[in-house]
Amino acid sequence: MNFKLFVLIFVVVAIFAINIGYRLYVKYILKYCGKEIFSTYHPKRKYKLSVFCGKIVLILAIAVTHFTNFSLFIRIVLNCCYILADYIITREYFFTKDSGIYENGIIQRSVFIKIDDIVTFPVLNLPKEEQENYPDYTLSVATKSKGNIDLIYKDKAERDFVVRKLTEIGIVKK
Repeated sequence: MNFKLFVLIFVVVAIFAINIGYRLYVKYILKYCGKEIFSTYHPKRKYKLSVFCGKIVLILAIAVTHFTNFSLFIRIVLNCCYILADYIITREYFFTKDSGIYENGIIQRSVFIKIDDIVTFPVLNLPKEEQENYPDYTLSVATKSKGNIDLIYKDKAERDFVVRKLTEIGIVKK
């Protein structure tokens, strides 16, 4: 079999596996998370269209790579970049629409944090004067396994509402 064809088949299978695998992974995560307490998903009219266009551009880039005369090394690097780009597009697409606070976890864009894994919210523990040095639309979370993670929200009001909900369910201690 021609090596170019083998690489093309490998990239297509890898992209297909990423799409199917991430769909199953998100279903597993949502089952683990339990009941949704508050959703932070803000649907944008053209969100699905932008994901679709991203996939089309990715397919066209793969086609261009395989019909040009690049060296083997360049072809392998480009194909790895295409697989990584598809992973990022797929992760953002599947996780963004399920963003919110759940019984057992927090999902914000492409980040998933288990409630049991949360140690503290470092910025919220600072005095009010020092909290003003940090962006008011982010919520910093210190976890046991992933370190510090910044959750980015639409604006300060949404972040404050999330903090209030987390306080109500006993995750944030005031």
